[in-house]
This record gives sequence, structure tokens and C-alpha cells, in this order.
Amino acid sequence: MKLEEHAYLIDHFEPVYTYPNRVRAVHGSAIAKEPHKLNLMWRVKQKEPIENLLSQFRETYGKQRFHEKKYREELSCVIANCLHGKPVLYSRNTKDKNFTTVIDWCTDVGLLFNSIGNQNEYEGVGSWFVPTDGLDFYLASHKIEVALANNCSMLELRTPDPIKPDRWISYRPQKRTRQIDSLSRPIRAFNAMMLDHCTTLNDRFQIPYLNRIFNYVYSLGGRF
Repeated sequence: MKLEEHAYLIDHFEPVYTYPNRVRAVHGSAIAKEPHKLNLMWRVKQKEPIENLLSQFRETYGKQRFHEKKYREELSCVIANCLHGKPVLYSRNTKDKNFTTVIDWCTDVGLLFNSIGNQNEYEGVGSWFVPTDGLDFYLASHKIEVALANNCSMLELRTPDPIKPDRWISYRPQKRTRQIDSLSRPIRAFNAMMLDHCTTLNDRFQIPYLNRIFNYVYSLGGRF
């Protein structure tokens, strides 16, 4: 896989290849072509392909306290985001290091090409990954499809907080669970339907995705 296929290279870009499928930008940037952000709501519909990879992942790390459930979810999320074959933007500067652990493992075993940026995620600059030919073959051979994570609310609450203006409404059991479920149900149904279809615009594959946005409170109906 050539880096130029998925990135615009700055003239003074100087990469350091730390692994066969991993490049770290020392000077300059590799700007991803038509990227999309890592969608935390996506999972792989089939269980067997993820269980096979999870077994290999467990053997590689050999951790005594292997958080199987957590790694299964995050591995499924990473693989699901690769189905469209586009660069996926993600952050390595996060408190949850499990995602970067999963992405690095997928890179080491040849499933991903990983471009590690300079902690700048604007305009496609920063860290991103794309599936390798090996992963594309794995996806096709198992006929992998994308599904939504269980109990994802698809609701977003806009708050007046200037530092953290947005937050996802939790789906944790609470008094308003039924109301949240009733508000989320149409969005989940739409996204599930669109994930079962192949949509294009001007001969380009689209990644349809809707969520319902509320301002300050979720009693005013929200917008899509």
C-alpha cells in the first residue's frame, strides 16, 4: 500500500516508518483524503470474525487481566469503521488507551496502515488509519456488515458550557429511560436501514448517519 493513495503529502513531509504499516510524521503532515471520524456507534454485525481476531489479540498480549468485553467492543468498532475503505481519523490523546492499543495491534499484524500525526486533527491532519489489502480481503471473505451498538441512544445534548458544548445523552437505566428510548427509536431505525444499503452521491460512496440534537433540554423535540 502506498501512502500517496490515501493522503496528500506536504512538501517537507518526513516520515519515520517504525513498523512496516506504521508511519510517524516528524516534519510536515500526511493529510488524509476524504476521511471520516471514528464512529463509536458502529459495530460488526457478525460475531465469528471478531471472535477470531480477539483470540489472536489475546494471544499476542497475553495479559493476565484481559478485559475481553471491552476489547471485543473496541475491536468490533475499529473493524466496522474500515468497511468503507476510507481513512478514519482518531485521537491518540485520550484517557481511554484501549482504542490505541487495538489500533496498534491491528497495525502490527498487517490489518491497518496507521499514520500517526502531530496531535492536530483538523482538516484531516493528525492520526488516521486505513484498512490494508489483507483486511479488505478478510472483510469480503466474511461478508462483514456494519450494525449499530446495542442501546446506543443517538441523542446529542447541546449545553451552554463553552469548553464542552456537546455531550451524548446516556442510555443508563434511569427514570427517563423510556422517553430516551422513544426519542432514539426512529433514529436507530433509519441508521440501521441505511447501513443495509449502499448509497452514492456523484459516484462516491456515502456514509449516512443521523443523530437527534437537543438544545439544553430534550423536551422540545430536537432536530436531525
